[in-house]
Amino acid sequence: MASFHYNELAIPVNYYIREVNFKSAGMRWNVDTITGEFSLHSGPAEGTIKGNFGMKLKESELSFSCCG
Repeated sequence: MASFHYNELAIPVNYYIREVNFKSAGMRWNVDTITGEFSLHSGPAEGTIKGNFGMKLKESELSFSCCG
């Protein structure tokens, strides 16, 4: 699990996400696409998000579908 913090001093914004999880079967030698699942929790407030992701490496494309 990971935690990511964002601090912007000019506005100010102090936000973070916690319990960041990515799960994937990995990349196959003859397939250019990686798919998997993700989930994360809001750090300072209640709330979670989870969904699916896909990456096409040759095209440098990333897609997400999620629900709360």
